[in-house]
Amino acid sequence: MRAKRMSGLGAFAITAGLVLPTAAAPTPVSASGSTIYVNVRASNCSDTATAAGTQDVPYCTIQPAVNVAQPGQTVLVAPGFYRGEVDVTHSGTSTEPITIAGDNGEAHGPANSATLVNRLGAHAFVVKGVHDVAIQGFNLQTRDSAVTIQDSSRIAVRESILTSLELAGSVAPGIDVSGSSDSISLTHIWVQYFNGSGVSISGGVTGTTVNGSVIMEQSAGVTATDAPGTVITGNTVLDACLSGISLAGASTGSTVENNVLSLGTSCRTKPLPTGAELSVSAGSAQGTKADYNLIGTPPSPVTAYSWAGVPYPTAAGLDTAVGQGLHDIVGDPGLASDRNPVLAAGSPAIDSADAGAPGETTTDITEYPRIDDPGVANTGTGSGTYDRGAYEFHDPFTLDPIQPMAVTADPVPVTVTVPTTNPWGTSASYSFDFGDGTTGVSSSPSIVHSFENATPGRQTLTVTATLPSGYSTSRSTSLTVMAAPPLTATLTSGLAGATAPQAEKFTGTTEWPVTSATVDPGDGSGPQPATISAAGTITLTYRYQSPGSYTATLKVTDVRGEQATSACDLAVGEAFVPVTPTRVLDTRSGVGAARAQVGPGHTVRVRIEGTNGLPKSAVTAVTMNVTATGASADSWVAAYPEGIARPNASNLNFQAGQTTPNLVTVPVGNDGYVDLYNAAGSTDLVADVQGYYTSTYSSAAQGYYQPVTPARVLDTRSGTGTPRAKVGPAGTLTLHLPTSTYPGVRAVVLNITATGGDADSWVAVYPGHSSVPNASNLNFRAGQTTPNLVTVPVAPDGTVTLYNAHGHVDLLADIEGYYTDSDSGQAAPYIPVNPTRVFDTRYGVGVPKQRLGFDSYLDIQFNGTHGVPGNASAVVVNLTASKPSTGTWVTAWPAPWIYASSASNLNPVPGTTRPNLVMVPVGRPFSGRSAGYVDFYNADGELDLFADLEGYFAR
Repeated sequence: MRAKRMSGLGAFAITAGLVLPTAAAPTPVSASGSTIYVNVRASNCSDTATAAGTQDVPYCTIQPAVNVAQPGQTVLVAPGFYRGEVDVTHSGTSTEPITIAGDNGEAHGPANSATLVNRLGAHAFVVKGVHDVAIQGFNLQTRDSAVTIQDSSRIAVRESILTSLELAGSVAPGIDVSGSSDSISLTHIWVQYFNGSGVSISGGVTGTTVNGSVIMEQSAGVTATDAPGTVITGNTVLDACLSGISLAGASTGSTVENNVLSLGTSCRTKPLPTGAELSVSAGSAQGTKADYNLIGTPPSPVTAYSWAGVPYPTAAGLDTAVGQGLHDIVGDPGLASDRNPVLAAGSPAIDSADAGAPGETTTDITEYPRIDDPGVANTGTGSGTYDRGAYEFHDPFTLDPIQPMAVTADPVPVTVTVPTTNPWGTSASYSFDFGDGTTGVSSSPSIVHSFENATPGRQTLTVTATLPSGYSTSRSTSLTVMAAPPLTATLTSGLAGATAPQAEKFTGTTEWPVTSATVDPGDGSGPQPATISAAGTITLTYRYQSPGSYTATLKVTDVRGEQATSACDLAVGEAFVPVTPTRVLDTRSGVGAARAQVGPGHTVRVRIEGTNGLPKSAVTAVTMNVTATGASADSWVAAYPEGIARPNASNLNFQAGQTTPNLVTVPVGNDGYVDLYNAAGSTDLVADVQGYYTSTYSSAAQGYYQPVTPARVLDTRSGTGTPRAKVGPAGTLTLHLPTSTYPGVRAVVLNITATGGDADSWVAVYPGHSSVPNASNLNFRAGQTTPNLVTVPVAPDGTVTLYNAHGHVDLLADIEGYYTDSDSGQAAPYIPVNPTRVFDTRYGVGVPKQRLGFDSYLDIQFNGTHGVPGNASAVVVNLTASKPSTGTWVTAWPAPWIYASSASNLNPVPGTTRPNLVMVPVGRPFSGRSAGYVDFYNADGELDLFADLEGYFAR
């Protein structure tokens, strides 16, 4: 069997583990041939049994097997130590040779090869008077010549190691070819430590080839005497004491090419080196060619050449004198060391041989193929890429040591990377054996692999790199597989966008890939199949049919069939579309209803959908400024969708003769109408739409609400946001809002307060640089302080304009939030609720029955109560202050209350009842208390305070 190729072969003693690659597979036998087995280690081996030589009953020794071998048969010798001389007495034929092969499988080293040892002065193999025999794959250790060939022809000795055990005395060569032998080939052999020549070819021998071999530490390397037609090609001869290669006598017509010769000083015989590294006698010069040899700088008094008895120290001198050695090199051969025949990087032997030289082999002594070094010029003939000597310079590619790894037996892909040294940038193929029964192939030293089928424990990872030349090398490391934890999943949700209200984008993640995933939106529709991306991300965009709070549940299944779930709470609602204030009702002039006051206990129907440019459908709620004026009695107004029972809550509280506005956000009935109910007396009612909520997909300027901590942005009394001056009759002022502070702003929510007016008047708030609308946001009497919440579109440059109709008045504005089409921040859709009274100090609803004193506040929980979910970010509350004992101001503030702002929501005076819509963020967690509280603060005196919840914002 052919062994794996080795990265190199060093010149070391047998005891140090010197090895060669195993022999090539035995020459195939003919159909009538067979294999004769020898295995000294087999317990049932026998040299005498009838079945001896079979695979079941192998011979114990080699000689009996050789004795019975016939043409076309192979004597296959298993690894082990064998003793005694083997005499080859039978011949094969030119088409069916007898092969005697040492079989070391895939292993290397003396302990795992067929080793023939003869310590008694005899030879290992004696081949005499036979023909057509091949000997290969042996480790031969003897005190005399390892192989003796006499009077034989067509004998091959290849891929073997020959070592002398004789320390002194014997001058036997490693291989002795003599007599009338012909056509002997000695290929890819390693000969060492013989006191005679490594290879001795005696008189009468013709046509011997010595190629691709290493011969070191002999008295001489290769000696041919009176041996015409000798071919000595591609060998490496080191530390010969007398000569490296010698053609003596009449060895005419010989060839000496592509050899590396380097005599040394560590000879085993005395005296120290003499003569020449390459010697050709006068009788051998005729028809002999010597070229492309690399001769190491010889130690004194050795010369590089001796040709016909004349010494030549240089190749140029030899070429000039006799026309030989034109391409020879004399100098440092560039070996790994002076006793290691492997070529080092930069050796002049690289890519400089004659590829067409007689006997040159296509592989080197390690069976490594000829390869081009990309960093060296190709100066040889033919392909130009053959190296001189027995070794081809290998690609310096190596797999470096791999650190032990630990992985988890789960489906998470792991990148396994092996470090390499690859100065040539060779494109190798990498095969990975993960030790769990799975493998992989990659064109890079990295591969992505999942260990979900691995059994927890310790196993071995093996990586094999194969170069284009066929050379392969492997590395292994310890791989610890840990048990996988249970599969877990996480579900999050986010708004699909303001142009797609009531739509939610769900995102699920898991520790490792899953094969299926569903999301149950929690609205009764059941599990919906989700999309799993190549990266393992789980997504689903789902549109809810109704606004509200839901709990969605993700369910996933992985490749092992394990399942996991995850839930998240969310709120879906409607997007807001701001409009320039539009009057939809005025009972004074008959706009939107009959021209008549609304009497006690009566209701006026207000058409919302399809009026004054509003959409004909899909308006789910409307924000409008409702004003009561000319009332004959103290009363209150409730706004609610037509088609439901009137709620126990009010939107507008006013006194006889008082003009009172309030912003109202109210759901729209299925028929597109809103009802306004007047409790007592008669009054005119005016309604101006400022925007509406919708659940339809649209490309309009829809937005979600982003609450902010209330802050004063305008005060004409102090010069905040505008010059310090009252606004005169028909006067305007423009408020600039920093759009960078409010990204994507579409409309802004302002609490506008008029104070110190010297005439009855009204105020309109509208987008900057546009005309005054036929609608008002604030109606007040002279000397009256009147606040009202306003939602107004913002001009592209971030401006809104305030218009005062009559007299002179100071105007204040406190920002409470804005509507945006940006997904940044905590912008949220609106979810309306049936109006619900949350607290009332007059009757002890939700709070103790007592008036709220000066510098005091009510701490009211919203999230988790009254239908408001825990993830609400702001609430919409109609806040009413009743009959304060002194002039004061009231502020709604996200808990905890911090007296740090001048912003206010109500500015009631003694004896009045004043409402105002409030859109206030809920507070953060503090002092061990959860989020979701709002504080309602009274600055001075005592008053009653009550609040009705209209809706909330959440995501």
